[in-house]
Amino acid sequence: MYDPPGATTSPYTGPRPLIYQEYNNLTCGAQWVKSNATSDPSPGPGLNYVNGETGGPGQVTMYCPFGADGYPSIDQVTGNVFQAEYGNTNNGVSSILLNIGTPDAIGTLTFLDAPTATMTTGDPSKLITVATGVPDDSGEAANFVVSSMDAARNLYVAWVGRSATPSKRQVWVSVASAASGWRTFSTPVQVSSAPSAVNVFPWIQGGGMGRADVVWYGTTSNVDPSSQSGQAWNVYLSQVVFPTDGVGGVTGAAPSVTQVQVTPHPMHYNDICLAGSACIAQQGNRNLADFFQVKMDLSGAAEIVYDDTSNGLTEPGFTPANMQQVDHAGAPVITVARQSSGPGLLGAMVSGPSNAPVSRLSDPSGDALYPVIKGTNVPGMDILGSSMSLSGGTLTVTTRVVDLSNPAGTAAQLTTQGAAGSNFLQYITRWQMGNTIYYAGMENTAANQPMYYAGAAQSIDLCSVSACFPHVVTYPEAGMKAASETGSVSCPTVPSVTTPCTLTISVKSADVGSPSTSSLLEEVGSYAFVDSEAQSALTNAQAQNDMGLPLQIDGACCYNFNASAPTVARVARFTARHAGRALIFRWRIAVSSGVTGFNLYAGRHRLNARIIPTHQGVAYRYQVHWRGSAPLGPFRLHVLYRDGHQTVVPAR
Repeated sequence: MYDPPGATTSPYTGPRPLIYQEYNNLTCGAQWVKSNATSDPSPGPGLNYVNGETGGPGQVTMYCPFGADGYPSIDQVTGNVFQAEYGNTNNGVSSILLNIGTPDAIGTLTFLDAPTATMTTGDPSKLITVATGVPDDSGEAANFVVSSMDAARNLYVAWVGRSATPSKRQVWVSVASAASGWRTFSTPVQVSSAPSAVNVFPWIQGGGMGRADVVWYGTTSNVDPSSQSGQAWNVYLSQVVFPTDGVGGVTGAAPSVTQVQVTPHPMHYNDICLAGSACIAQQGNRNLADFFQVKMDLSGAAEIVYDDTSNGLTEPGFTPANMQQVDHAGAPVITVARQSSGPGLLGAMVSGPSNAPVSRLSDPSGDALYPVIKGTNVPGMDILGSSMSLSGGTLTVTTRVVDLSNPAGTAAQLTTQGAAGSNFLQYITRWQMGNTIYYAGMENTAANQPMYYAGAAQSIDLCSVSACFPHVVTYPEAGMKAASETGSVSCPTVPSVTTPCTLTISVKSADVGSPSTSSLLEEVGSYAFVDSEAQSALTNAQAQNDMGLPLQIDGACCYNFNASAPTVARVARFTARHAGRALIFRWRIAVSSGVTGFNLYAGRHRLNARIIPTHQGVAYRYQVHWRGSAPLGPFRLHVLYRDGHQTVVPAR
């Protein structure tokens, strides 16, 4: 998207934003289309597109700009677009080549390899060489080349060697400055290292001057990624920092590289098919599809979206003898990991909630909207928080919802707002323990006869253009696929955001994998669904036609739970003492797990301008100075937790 915040040198003079979309035209390759307020005045732009390239469209002219499949980037100053990809293979090696598209006044792009009178399908000799001698003898179609631009307009290109020799499947990065016209690239640097021995699917995000984050899927097993060798895959990230000159341009000197493992457990097992849309013909595992990306938030912290198929779900009987000859085990659960410490892409240290176990999670009110865009909040679906506890053989799952007192009214509101088939209201808390997804649920109808149940999640497997795999994760009601549990719904006389209803499910731990006090329940989340069918009755035919699928209205996600983790900090000796025109507070905290900071209050007035941060010690001291009258008590210490709740300790 071209929507520059400042001055530009772009020839484009049309309305902003200008949105480009590139897709692979199977006739000849890359096809660029564009959308702005001129071509798509309402409700766009972004919904309707027209040809966006000189010499196109390819299906008519047979010219498609070089770079199909490579992820593009755009310069917000010139409006140029960039796309890199493997060139032609020669004796098992290839070059990484870059194409640049320059817009005209209406945003139509002319690429470096544009057709000439003698070369009507394009002139590849005009492409820019990023790297040479790159392994390319595996014959695969996937493993795309990706690019990104940083704040100083340095262009990064990343790729993985497409080699038949597994050890040569390493991740590489090269960079060029805007001052060079993005035509002189640095010597490629390998950014992957042990324990990530074999790697696929790179992605890259530029940040501050000279900084980029590269992510990929890697395994410790030195085997062909497409082989069924029982390999375990994790997400890895390397932060690459190149030296820059006085204006932020890269100098070409070697960078520093810092690699970390992102995923807390393997996110995929066994083979990854690299044949693209031909995977279905090879019966290859394409459960991961291409849904993988790294971005940064406003603080510079990396945010990574990836598929987690470690659950091993597959629909019994979907293929003969359950041999996975057509489909493959592992439902793709789209997962987001956010960097919570260390240097970010903007050069400063970042912070945020860690993955340390806690017992609860809060969720804002008013976000149970239907429709999602310009919809109205549904109080009967509005989740405010989720919590867990384990005692003896019972796992207690608690969900706070604004109003569970009138299921008939909730169903009617959803129907009025356009949710077809609001027959079943379902409140599901799910988690992963080991490689299994478990859940506890309550289902209700307009008749207000709730049922409570728990078990292991199931899947509905379907086929797409390139592969068959679990497409739908289901949470069946009590019966053959789940166990009945006890539970209750407690509501005040007038439920509200401040006095909500509480859903409690007492789950026999044996029904959900027998967690112990040392068990880690990962990615716990609570969700509110509306459905026209009971989930246990959902069929392949219904799912294929998008019928009877649960519709999520709200959710609170996610936290890790461990029964032995402390749930409330133990604060000792919180005192307040006057010393002249100062007020000195002291306290000690014996257990600090899950604590993010503190606030001090005198009556209703907060005394600290910023949250008081935690530190490694157990003793704290904070001093307040004042002018005029001294602050009056009572004095209180508010202990803040990463899950959003707080406890209050009075001064003694």
